[in-house]
Amino acid sequence: MLSTDQAYREMWQHCLDRIKTQTTEEEFVKWFEPIVPLEFDGTTLRLRVPNASYVYQIEKNYIPFLRPIISQLYGQQTRLHYAVPKAEQQPAAATLTTESDATAVSRFSTQTDTANIKNPFVIPGLKKIVIDPQLNPNYTFATFIEGECNRLARSAAMSVAVTPGNNPFNPLYIYGNSGLGKTHIAQSVGHEVRLRHPELQVLYVSMNKFQAQFQTAYKNGEIPDFIHFYQMIDVLIIDDIQELTGKTGTQNAFFNIFNHLQLAGKQLILTSDKPPVELKDI
Repeated sequence: MLSTDQAYREMWQHCLDRIKTQTTEEEFVKWFEPIVPLEFDGTTLRLRVPNASYVYQIEKNYIPFLRPIISQLYGQQTRLHYAVPKAEQQPAAATLTTESDATAVSRFSTQTDTANIKNPFVIPGLKKIVIDPQLNPNYTFATFIEGECNRLARSAAMSVAVTPGNNPFNPLYIYGNSGLGKTHIAQSVGHEVRLRHPELQVLYVSMNKFQAQFQTAYKNGEIPDFIHFYQMIDVLIIDDIQELTGKTGTQNAFFNIFNHLQLAGKQLILTSDKPPVELKDI
């Protein structure tokens, strides 16, 4: 009689055999061979993956054919749960890196007194990762009052919304005095992107909130998780970038994220009360 562990492994091997027929050898070896089945309770299939890059790649690229395979072998109601190793179990895990495949990942919650961004690493089912964009529903292009003073900014913002990451304004840097509508126009881009490109992950965050999240991650030894979370965003909107002044640790994390997103062709939108030349200690 097979042990429970052996039964799990045999069921997963049947799954792998089918996956292998629908992927290249290189894809199979890289993204599926390292996965280890942990348990199946009749409704939830728990799989251990080396890091969160596997979660992202599988959900982004392989779910269309993986979902039917899972349903056929494990049942229509099966939910998929990814287990990732904790950062503190990895040697030198705190080293910042732009290579997301090498980033050690643990369960990371960005909740602070002012933030509650849902954890993208543990996914309750076979579905696309969804991150709350943190956008104000009232800040849209429809409610933005255009005038001579802001026409250029609005035009550039709309260009970004139409082709995020593939336009002359990346990063888009909007500056002006408090109360002139910087946050409104930046969030308008986020809403428009979600309408035109619903497949993209959009996130708005103030620099103060970003700083609070960084401090929580630093305290808990979860800096790699913090960085990887932001590296998954397609359109990142950072409000009040001037608040980064003098915060060396947060700057290191932010520029690590910034460089990764730029190299990946993602869109960044920054707002400030100062032009770039007047930003100090950044």
